[in-house]
Amino acid sequence: MDVLKLFLATLKAAYNKQITIPELTQCVAEMDTKRMSANRPLTHEEISLRTLWFNIAYLTLESLERIENKKEHIAFHDDVDKALKETLSVSLETRRTYTLIIDEKVMKYLGREVIETQPPSTPGARAEAAMLTYSLKIIDVMLAVVNDERLANENNSGLDGNGIGPPRPNIPGAF
Repeated sequence: MDVLKLFLATLKAAYNKQITIPELTQCVAEMDTKRMSANRPLTHEEISLRTLWFNIAYLTLESLERIENKKEHIAFHDDVDKALKETLSVSLETRRTYTLIIDEKVMKYLGREVIETQPPSTPGARAEAAMLTYSLKIIDVMLAVVNDERLANENNSGLDGNGIGPPRPNIPGAF
Protein backbone atom coordinates (compact mmCIF):
# COMPACT_ATOMS: atom_id res chain seq x y z
CA MET A 1 0.00 0.00 0.00
CA ASP A 2 2.83 2.43 0.80
CA VAL A 3 4.38 1.83 -2.63
CA LEU A 4 1.02 2.55 -4.27
CA LYS A 5 0.67 5.76 -2.22
CA LEU A 6 4.14 6.88 -3.28
CA PHE A 7 3.32 6.09 -6.92
CA LEU A 8 0.10 8.12 -6.69
CA ALA A 9 1.80 10.98 -4.81
CA THR A 10 4.27 11.15 -7.69
CA LEU A 11 1.39 11.25 -10.17
CA LYS A 12 -0.22 14.05 -8.15
CA ALA A 13 3.02 16.03 -8.36
CA ALA A 14 3.12 15.47 -12.13
CA TYR A 15 -0.52 16.56 -12.38
CA ASN A 16 0.22 19.72 -10.36
CA LYS A 17 3.11 20.51 -12.73
CA GLN A 18 0.67 19.97 -15.63
CA ILE A 19 2.70 17.19 -17.19
CA THR A 20 0.37 15.53 -19.67
CA ILE A 21 -0.26 11.80 -19.62
CA PRO A 22 1.44 11.29 -23.02
CA GLU A 23 4.54 13.17 -21.76
CA LEU A 24 4.51 11.19 -18.52
CA THR A 25 4.07 7.88 -20.35
CA GLN A 26 6.96 8.66 -22.69
CA CYS A 27 9.26 9.77 -19.87
CA VAL A 28 8.54 6.67 -17.77
CA ALA A 29 8.96 4.41 -20.82
CA GLU A 30 12.36 5.94 -21.55
CA MET A 31 13.44 5.42 -17.93
CA ASP A 32 12.19 1.82 -18.01
CA THR A 33 14.15 1.17 -21.19
CA LYS A 34 17.36 2.41 -19.53
CA ARG A 35 16.90 1.01 -16.02
CA MET A 36 14.49 -1.94 -16.46
CA SER A 37 12.87 -1.49 -13.05
CA ALA A 38 11.36 -4.99 -13.31
CA ASN A 39 14.76 -6.43 -14.36
CA ARG A 40 13.20 -7.12 -17.73
CA PRO A 41 11.29 -5.21 -20.38
CA LEU A 42 7.68 -4.61 -19.35
CA THR A 43 5.00 -6.48 -21.26
CA HIS A 44 2.40 -4.65 -23.32
CA GLU A 45 -0.21 -5.53 -20.67
CA GLU A 46 1.90 -4.03 -17.87
CA ILE A 47 2.42 -0.82 -19.82
CA SER A 48 -1.33 -0.63 -20.57
CA LEU A 49 -2.19 -1.15 -16.90
CA ARG A 50 0.26 1.54 -15.79
CA THR A 51 -1.21 3.94 -18.37
CA LEU A 52 -4.72 3.16 -17.11
CA TRP A 53 -3.58 4.03 -13.56
CA PHE A 54 -2.14 7.34 -14.86
CA ASN A 55 -5.51 8.10 -16.45
CA ILE A 56 -7.57 7.14 -13.39
CA ALA A 57 -5.32 9.15 -11.05
CA TYR A 58 -5.47 12.24 -13.27
CA LEU A 59 -9.24 11.90 -13.74
CA THR A 60 -9.68 11.66 -9.96
CA LEU A 61 -7.69 14.87 -9.42
CA GLU A 62 -9.53 16.59 -12.27
CA SER A 63 -12.88 15.56 -10.79
CA LEU A 64 -11.86 16.79 -7.34
CA GLU A 65 -10.89 20.20 -8.78
CA ARG A 66 -14.06 20.41 -10.85
CA ILE A 67 -16.41 19.49 -8.02
CA GLU A 68 -14.66 21.66 -5.42
CA ASN A 69 -14.69 24.63 -7.80
CA LYS A 70 -18.19 23.82 -9.11
CA LYS A 71 -17.01 23.74 -12.71
CA GLU A 72 -19.31 22.25 -15.30
CA HIS A 73 -18.86 18.62 -16.24
CA ILE A 74 -17.12 17.99 -19.56
CA ALA A 75 -19.78 16.64 -21.88
CA PHE A 76 -18.74 13.71 -24.03
CA HIS A 77 -20.67 14.90 -27.07
CA ASP A 78 -19.60 18.58 -26.98
CA ASP A 79 -16.31 19.14 -28.74
CA VAL A 80 -14.43 16.23 -27.18
CA ASP A 81 -11.12 17.19 -28.78
CA LYS A 82 -11.23 20.66 -27.23
CA ALA A 83 -12.22 19.27 -23.83
CA LEU A 84 -9.40 16.73 -23.89
CA LYS A 85 -6.84 19.38 -24.85
CA GLU A 86 -7.99 21.53 -21.94
CA THR A 87 -7.32 18.66 -19.56
CA LEU A 88 -4.07 16.79 -19.20
CA SER A 89 -5.15 14.23 -21.81
CA VAL A 90 -7.17 11.68 -19.86
CA SER A 91 -8.25 9.12 -22.43
CA LEU A 92 -11.82 9.24 -23.66
CA GLU A 93 -12.27 5.54 -22.82
CA THR A 94 -11.19 6.09 -19.22
CA ARG A 95 -13.37 9.19 -19.01
CA ARG A 96 -16.42 7.27 -20.26
CA THR A 97 -15.84 4.28 -18.01
CA TYR A 98 -14.88 5.99 -14.76
CA THR A 99 -16.24 9.57 -14.62
CA LEU A 100 -19.49 8.72 -12.81
CA ILE A 101 -17.75 6.38 -10.37
CA ILE A 102 -14.98 8.88 -9.63
CA ASP A 103 -17.45 11.75 -9.25
CA GLU A 104 -19.40 9.67 -6.71
CA LYS A 105 -16.27 8.85 -4.70
CA VAL A 106 -15.12 12.48 -4.79
CA MET A 107 -18.55 13.68 -3.62
CA LYS A 108 -18.37 11.24 -0.70
CA TYR A 109 -14.81 12.39 0.07
CA LEU A 110 -16.02 16.01 0.15
CA GLY A 111 -18.97 15.06 2.35
CA ARG A 112 -21.57 15.98 -0.23
CA GLU A 113 -24.82 14.21 -1.01
CA VAL A 114 -24.39 11.46 -3.57
CA ILE A 115 -26.75 9.63 -5.86
CA GLU A 116 -25.34 6.10 -5.86
CA THR A 117 -24.26 4.71 -9.24
CA GLN A 118 -23.39 1.18 -10.15
CA PRO A 119 -19.91 0.30 -11.38
CA PRO A 120 -19.85 -0.43 -15.08
CA SER A 121 -20.68 -4.03 -15.82
CA THR A 122 -17.92 -6.22 -17.12
CA PRO A 123 -18.63 -8.86 -19.72
CA GLY A 124 -18.00 -11.52 -17.11
CA ALA A 125 -14.29 -11.97 -17.50
CA ARG A 126 -12.57 -12.39 -14.15
CA ALA A 127 -9.56 -10.39 -15.28
CA GLU A 128 -11.76 -7.42 -16.23
CA ALA A 129 -13.65 -7.61 -12.93
CA ALA A 130 -10.35 -7.69 -11.04
CA MET A 131 -9.11 -4.72 -13.08
CA LEU A 132 -12.21 -2.72 -12.15
CA THR A 133 -11.83 -3.61 -8.47
CA TYR A 134 -8.21 -2.48 -8.44
CA SER A 135 -9.09 0.67 -10.38
CA LEU A 136 -11.55 1.57 -7.63
CA LYS A 137 -8.70 1.12 -5.15
CA ILE A 138 -6.57 3.58 -7.16
CA ILE A 139 -9.32 6.20 -6.78
CA ASP A 140 -9.59 5.65 -3.01
CA VAL A 141 -5.83 5.77 -2.46
CA MET A 142 -5.48 8.91 -4.59
CA LEU A 143 -8.10 10.62 -2.41
CA ALA A 144 -6.12 9.46 0.66
CA VAL A 145 -2.96 11.02 -0.85
CA VAL A 146 -4.84 14.30 -1.37
CA ASN A 147 -6.10 14.16 2.22
CA ASP A 148 -2.62 13.43 3.60
CA GLU A 149 -1.21 16.36 1.65
CA ARG A 150 -3.91 18.68 2.95
CA LEU A 151 -3.28 17.56 6.54
CA ALA A 152 0.46 18.05 6.13
CA ASN A 153 -0.05 21.59 4.83
CA GLU A 154 -2.32 22.80 7.63
CA ASN A 155 -0.90 25.69 9.66
CA ASN A 156 -2.28 25.00 13.13
CA SER A 157 1.03 24.51 14.93
CA GLY A 158 1.29 21.09 13.34
CA LEU A 159 -2.16 20.01 14.50
CA ASP A 160 -5.04 19.09 12.24
CA GLY A 161 -8.69 19.96 12.94
CA ASN A 162 -8.90 17.14 15.48
CA GLY A 163 -5.74 18.23 17.30
CA ILE A 164 -3.90 15.09 16.24
CA GLY A 165 -0.81 16.43 14.48
CA PRO A 166 0.85 15.75 11.17
CA PRO A 167 -0.21 12.66 9.25
CA ARG A 168 1.51 9.42 10.04
CA PRO A 169 1.67 6.26 8.01
CA ASN A 170 -1.39 4.13 8.47
CA ILE A 171 0.11 1.23 10.41
CA PRO A 172 -2.61 -0.69 12.25
CA GLY A 173 -1.95 -0.92 15.97
CA ALA A 174 1.04 1.46 15.88
CA PHE A 175 -0.72 4.52 17.30
